Amino acid sequence: MEMYRIAKASTIGAALRSFLFVVAGVLQMFLMCFALPAQKLTDEANKAGESIYFSLWYNHPEHAKPLVNIIARSNKLVKIVPCGILEFSLEKGLAVS
Repeated sequence: MEMYRIAKASTIGAALRSFLFVVAGVLQMFLMCFALPAQKLTDEANKAGESIYFSLWYNHPEHAKPLVNIIARSNKLVKIVPCGILEFSLEKGLAVS
């Protein structure tokens, strides 16, 4: 609807107002479709090592070696960076530049 109003606007002010609504809608869609799910996935991946650590893994020596490797690898934070261009996270999605 706002795109139609931009095309049919008789003044610059009306067109600018409609354009700002479109930009706000696109930014909100980006936040909901990409940044928020990416942040949830990142949080879950970063909690894996902590969950294993508190699971009494040391009481099961047959599984200790792989679990120690997972704990060690989980110290590196997970980031979702498609094409190496932009990091998808809630922090980046809400940042005002």
